[in-house]
Amino acid sequence: MIDKNGISILTFEIVDRVRENADKTISGFQKLNITPYLLSGDKERPVKCIASLLGFKDENVFFEVSPEGKRDIVKSSIKSIMVGDGVN
Repeated sequence: MIDKNGISILTFEIVDRVRENADKTISGFQKLNITPYLLSGDKERPVKCIASLLGFKDENVFFEVSPEGKRDIVKSSIKSIMVGDGVN
């Protein structure tokens, strides 16, 4: 954010780039009756933005999740596949 005399004159946010065809991958899972979840350590706003672009249901989107929290969510699932971006 850039401000002048305490008044915001410019605000911007950097969001990760979505991989090409990621939306098709998510919709492909959904067509197979596989429920995709988005688990991220990032803040709410960028995570919800990406989730919206990819077609995730709100109830399947989790933000500010620690690595341990991700592990616990994945372990609580009967069947799960975890796909990451490899950034950690």
